[in-house]
Amino acid sequence: MQLNIGQGVFRLDAEISDVFGARLQQFNRSPQNGAVPGEQDADFIEVSIPLDELGGLQPGDTLRIGAVVGAPGFDPGFDRQTRQLDSSFLGNSLSGSGQGPVVLEGLSVQLALDPDPDHDGLSSAEEAMIGTDPMRPDTDGDGLLDGWEVRNGLNPLSNVGVDGRDGDPDGDGLGNFLEQSLGSNPRSVDSDGDGLLDAWEFRYGLNPASAVGMNGAAGDPDGDGMSNAQEQAAGTGPRDAASALRLNLSLLTNHVPHLSWSAVVGKSYQLELSTNLVTGFGDAPGTNFPRLAVSTLESYDAISTNPTAGAVFYRIRIVP
Repeated sequence: MQLNIGQGVFRLDAEISDVFGARLQQFNRSPQNGAVPGEQDADFIEVSIPLDELGGLQPGDTLRIGAVVGAPGFDPGFDRQTRQLDSSFLGNSLSGSGQGPVVLEGLSVQLALDPDPDHDGLSSAEEAMIGTDPMRPDTDGDGLLDGWEVRNGLNPLSNVGVDGRDGDPDGDGLGNFLEQSLGSNPRSVDSDGDGLLDAWEFRYGLNPASAVGMNGAAGDPDGDGMSNAQEQAAGTGPRDAASALRLNLSLLTNHVPHLSWSAVVGKSYQLELSTNLVTGFGDAPGTNFPRLAVSTLESYDAISTNPTAGAVFYRIRIVP
């Protein structure tokens, strides 16, 4: 590489293999004390070598640079050019003048250590304090990365109970390994805070770690006009437009209305009726509603609400 006038031409010793992309740069004090184009007091020479050109070298390995040679490349009419390399940082100083080369002795450089050699999200220093193996991303062999366990308050040295692969600290039905794969929080039933339970989102192919777009509370993947939040509350499927909170009616042999509906266990439902749609609906009188669903299919025989004459309309609603 040829530098500015007075700085000579730098090259690697011929006995050393060429490295593609290597760069040498000399940095000098300013202003120079000597007469131009003479050169004095070079502070240091920077050697830049692309890491991917060094074969199998790994972080922490030692790299030996053979010899850096300064040789004259310009002769602006002077008989001599003075070149002095201040290498006190290396333990010695070199100087020379005239047309002969100035040689900087070979250097041994240790490449920086990788702060996280096993790429588990914990630095080696952190692993030393915790007691995990800095060369193994999963010290206890439970399939959970040490860093992930630490970030989520689990023990990376235990593979049993809530700390293990199948542990479920938040009780949402999703094991630790699955939560790690999904990017959700094993200690929160609603990792992204969108009001949709992680287990419900996973069941219907939504992303429990995203609260935007189709994955959010306002999303409507099946385009039926009901948002994810409404579908979850109603116990319907967000990816099935035909799935809805629907009251089904059939008549028993004695003409008593038999009402049934898809329900969410633990949700409370209220039966309403109207004999005149103009005046609206009201709670059905004389019934055991609102009632708590104990199965995914609830039913009710509307004996006490059977009108003596005329039409009657029923509907079911979820009680907040």
